[in-house]
Amino acid sequence: MIVALSLAFSLLAQNDGLGPPVDRIVCPREVVLPTIPSARQAPVINLEIGGKTYRFALDTGAVGGRISEEVVKSLGLKPVGIIQAGDPSGKHNRVVSIYKIPEIKAGDATLYGVRMMADSGVAPKGTAAYFDGVIGYAVFHDVLLTLDYPHSRVVLKPGGMSRDQLSASLPYELEHGIPFMQVQVGKVKVGGHVDSGSDGELSIPAKFKPDLNLQAAPVLVGHARTLFNTVDIYAAKVKDRILVGGLEMPIHQIELNDLFPFANIGGRLLRKFSVSIDQGRKRILFAAP
Repeated sequence: MIVALSLAFSLLAQNDGLGPPVDRIVCPREVVLPTIPSARQAPVINLEIGGKTYRFALDTGAVGGRISEEVVKSLGLKPVGIIQAGDPSGKHNRVVSIYKIPEIKAGDATLYGVRMMADSGVAPKGTAAYFDGVIGYAVFHDVLLTLDYPHSRVVLKPGGMSRDQLSASLPYELEHGIPFMQVQVGKVKVGGHVDSGSDGELSIPAKFKPDLNLQAAPVLVGHARTLFNTVDIYAAKVKDRILVGGLEMPIHQIELNDLFPFANIGGRLLRKFSVSIDQGRKRILFAAP
């Protein structure tokens, strides 16, 4: 039974004219980045900034990402602007400073001019759940990004999906810059963020509870935190099929919360697949191992 959750829901931010989250990316060949063991569900990879190696979580629920205040200070970064940031609830949004990191190396790939907010996250430094920052999926816009959970790696590949991958992939839309797909549980249909930064599996708004075909009443299983809010999480097994983008998911339990208006397709569900995202075509591939 799940006893605790520490969800990091989508970081949503108004752009306010600051431009895209990255100036450009140079990826001359396929790059394979091994993931690092972590207490969190998000893939954690090593990235190099200013000659030093830092641990970053790769989050499909974030556009640019965040970097710890300690790293900002050590790099001597200065703010380049401010934005209004928050999570999908729209509650307790706040103004944060944005910093531009001149260069981030991801193996043989180099990201130039990456914009991130400064925040040290919800996990205390030194714990197994801590990392130095979050890198948003959107900075990899010009390459095929694969979160290969079964093989514990992240793969960056120049170009987009192959013809075979495209034929097996699903379309997605963007909501605040985040991949957004329809989730269906029985007769309930609701849009949801594809969010590798979430430690949950599949969460939907609690308002849909009366329309769900449940095996038993939902049970409180823990509390989730974002950078902006906290929320109780309930879990319940359902009798109906669970679909994401029309694809049946290999799960029979959902999570419910009364804070977020959308569904959340979280890391514990995504890690059952190798997930490839072709941002140019807005296609996503869930490849079963």
